[in-house]
Amino acid sequence: MAPTLKAKVKGVQSAGIPHDHVTFVETDFNQRTWLDALSNKGFDTNVTTHVLWEGVSVYLTENAVLDTLKLVATLPEGSTIAFDYFSKEFINGEPPYDNLISKRMRGGASYYGETLTYGISTRKPARDAVEKIVNECGLQLRHFEHTHEEETPPLYALATAVKQSNN
Repeated sequence: MAPTLKAKVKGVQSAGIPHDHVTFVETDFNQRTWLDALSNKGFDTNVTTHVLWEGVSVYLTENAVLDTLKLVATLPEGSTIAFDYFSKEFINGEPPYDNLISKRMRGGASYYGETLTYGISTRKPARDAVEKIVNECGLQLRHFEHTHEEETPPLYALATAVKQSNN
């Protein structure tokens, strides 16, 4: 979205990070695919690509998240996507996240006009749910980590999935 994109561009510029080779593209994942938005700006879908998808999935519908993963699976072999997500149990305010912190975080998002919508279950074993989802979307889970070593399901997790050969 425009405000987020402007903040990212400003951050890259103020950090002095070279970005002449970067094309910044605005899109609403719930309205239009990111791949269409990038392709309209000259993105080559025949090039092996790494998609860094941080801080996005929690605001989308399940279909938008799954469609994004499926689009990565249409890219050339070796293409990857790295993404983060909250626990489905946290997003839904289910135990053990039916507490004040969960309610305040969801309330904080709504203050900014956002709704925490999508999460992936992190009940034990936490890796299984995300692995099943990425596999069903045509990808293979390459890396998974989360924030807890305790008995409770992790609140937050990171995953990287790769497009393997069709053989």
